[in-house]
Amino acid sequence: MNPVHALRSPLALFTMPKRSWGILALYLLGCSLVLGLAAWGIVSFAGDAEDAFVSFLFPEAWHGAVDLLVERYFEDQRRKIIINAAAGGGLMLVTVTLFPVKEMLSASFEKHGTLTFEAQSEHPLWEQAWEEIKLFVIFLTVQGCLFWLSYFPGIWNVRVATLLSYAFLFFTYAIDFVSPLFQRHKGYYSQIIKVLLKRPVTSLVFGGLFASPVLILANLWHVDPNGSNSHQIFILASVNVVTIAWAAVSGTWLASKMFPLFKNTKRTIKPLRILTAMLVIVAFAANVFVFAVVGKALIGKSQVLKCDYDVEWTSFDIDFPGISETLSTGRLELGVSFNVKVHNPTDLDVEIEKSRLTISHQNDAVAESTLQPLAVKAGDTVTQRVSFSQDISPMQLKKGRSLFKAKSWDITLHVKMTDDIDFPIYLVHPDKR
Repeated sequence: MNPVHALRSPLALFTMPKRSWGILALYLLGCSLVLGLAAWGIVSFAGDAEDAFVSFLFPEAWHGAVDLLVERYFEDQRRKIIINAAAGGGLMLVTVTLFPVKEMLSASFEKHGTLTFEAQSEHPLWEQAWEEIKLFVIFLTVQGCLFWLSYFPGIWNVRVATLLSYAFLFFTYAIDFVSPLFQRHKGYYSQIIKVLLKRPVTSLVFGGLFASPVLILANLWHVDPNGSNSHQIFILASVNVVTIAWAAVSGTWLASKMFPLFKNTKRTIKPLRILTAMLVIVAFAANVFVFAVVGKALIGKSQVLKCDYDVEWTSFDIDFPGISETLSTGRLELGVSFNVKVHNPTDLDVEIEKSRLTISHQNDAVAESTLQPLAVKAGDTVTQRVSFSQDISPMQLKKGRSLFKAKSWDITLHVKMTDDIDFPIYLVHPDKR
């Protein structure tokens, strides 16, 4: 078994017996309905849902800025991660809903195409469903981890997350379409994954062949569900239908070539399966918890975000240190303070929790401010004094003009989510420009 078999696998469609073509047509119809409905839902409701979400969280004056931030996020390397997740999500949607039809197609090709010479002994339908659910949970867990890895600024982690997202998507295609034949011979995902890991290049090449058409089109097009090019979503769905159905046939053929390896691969020992399951459950639960905390915090802080914030520039004050203190420490420490007005235009009372604002320049910490908790009643305005110290060293003074370049500054707001979690919101960061 080598990658050549993966490259040859698409040709298996032309060797499939006529008896299997009817089931392939049924599978194509099912994929068209599932992905067609998903595409229709995106085109019809995604824009309205996004507008409603933004309106719920932010005041109308902020909508343009929010749209700009979203645009910037999707234009950098993270966009590839989201495209890969969407492609994998479409595959998982088809898998969860149409796995019995996929199994029928694969079984027909194996039997009438004489791909193997052993009697089939497939799992009960409920056990097949349970296996697909486990695969779906793994998919969600990995996608959640990739999202958080790519969220935090930094070239290395975004690139690693992007590379892993491609590898995971390709490997998911291989698992999904190679597994039916193995499962008909009492194979489980714990065993099937071991088989594919023994031939990683073959698995990735196979997945890359069938995932690439959608990925290439999605990366070439800037798809906007609200725009005139929303028809591209239906084109992407149509291409996905063809590649998924084609992969079901080709994956069965490739599995037949890997069948001797499968027979010689024992299922993972039970203690290791239990440990792996526990790790997946913990990671899945952690993702659910963090997403829930962030979501709950956004909902709870929606009124906070709708408040109007203004600086009283006439209250701006700088406290200079003494000359002797500066000479002894070698640093110029400035105390900066000013008043911030917070106006609550909503009909609800707002409580702003304690939060931090950190400022750094070229990875050097410059200042940190603590915003004390305050309550603002509906329609009222409250003034709070904000103070922080800023150290300026001779080394920083040598930076000269770079101090005035916006791209070299990093401003992060740390919002209190729970007693133990501060969620960083990167307002300004070099890697996001």
